[in-house]
Amino acid sequence: MMTAHPAFVTSAEAAFIAGVTDREVNRVIDEHIVPAPLLERNNGRRVARLGAALISFYFETEPLFTAQLRRQTLAVVTARVRASERWSQALPLNEDAFDEGARKRLLTVQPDETPYLLVDLSPFVLGATARAREVDQALEHVNVDPETMSGAPVFKGTRLEIETVLASLDSGVELARLQKSYSFLTPELVNAARVYAQVRPRRGRPRRLSEAHPDWTVKSSKVVRPPRS
Repeated sequence: MMTAHPAFVTSAEAAFIAGVTDREVNRVIDEHIVPAPLLERNNGRRVARLGAALISFYFETEPLFTAQLRRQTLAVVTARVRASERWSQALPLNEDAFDEGARKRLLTVQPDETPYLLVDLSPFVLGATARAREVDQALEHVNVDPETMSGAPVFKGTRLEIETVLASLDSGVELARLQKSYSFLTPELVNAARVYAQVRPRRGRPRRLSEAHPDWTVKSSKVVRPPRS
């Protein structure tokens, strides 16, 4: 049975899928740049994954097109997809939502202010779909259960917190060393942990390496400062 992925996601997840910052996602929401059908406010401020793809277009083409043209393009594409039979597949960015024919029919726009120009949103939708796939893979490898490690995100099937691994790696511990203690760790799982931490940020201070591994000691430390002028 295939996992059903959510159509509407938090601003943090939308930012990852769009390839922009959380602040930029909230900006397009506040300024009503994202068309209303791509927003949900019943459960906080949530954006459709398709909306994240359109946000990607909006910011990446800022040096090329006027704000009016970009807004018009978002509105046209949203209306077209909503009126099509692909709406329910497109909202969560299912990989089979846009075949080549659908991309040409739904994602190519001829703006009113530049009738000689065709704007193709396909690259932005395909890029966002690939990043959404990364999120789905991360959610499949990370588990959150109040009965396991007080609800901290752990690698599925284990009690190893992803924050422990990420903090260790970020402090300079090599993956090979961690694998001596946790043989199941792979680069793919580490990437899944990093993606999860980005789209499901936790409040509070992450556990320090010394807390996760009290038997490990720092052999040396050095602070490098630029020379004074």
